[in-house]
Amino acid sequence: MNSIDKYYNERKDSNYYKKVIEIINSFSEISSVIDIGARRSPVLEDIDKSIYKCSLDIQPIKEYSKEINMITVDFLKWDPDRKYDIALCLQVLEHLDNPKKFAQKLFSVGKIVIISVPYKWPKNFCKYHVQDPVDETLIKEWVERDPNMSYIITDKSVKRIICVYL
Repeated sequence: MNSIDKYYNERKDSNYYKKVIEIINSFSEISSVIDIGARRSPVLEDIDKSIYKCSLDIQPIKEYSKEINMITVDFLKWDPDRKYDIALCLQVLEHLDNPKKFAQKLFSVGKIVIISVPYKWPKNFCKYHVQDPVDETLIKEWVERDPNMSYIITDKSVKRIICVYL
């Protein structure tokens, strides 16, 4: 098992993943979802709907399901050929030097946008994060709007926030 698969395999049963799946499954009138910055995330595999599923990442994504379409591209340079019902951006923005441009583009890609980030993790808690600590104020700075719903989820003493924009 490679390190990316191991990373997601360890997190697949996390509370925040389960909550994201629950949120997606709560929308009855959706026909498409895209996971942006997906790497090898199991979220799309776990959506309990027969809908068009797409995974987008700047790095090649190892194929993990024939039912999931994969796009390898720089999201900021990508010109989508459709608007998806749901655009997911899970645990991505905290890694970016300029998350505002990335976050705002999500709204041109999805009718519903679901964002999750580590919630108030201390600076340098994770060496791969450049935006910690992230809270509601910082997220609003990036997306320039309030979420319609938000959830703070705890997994093994760390918190993540999930923001849903309708």
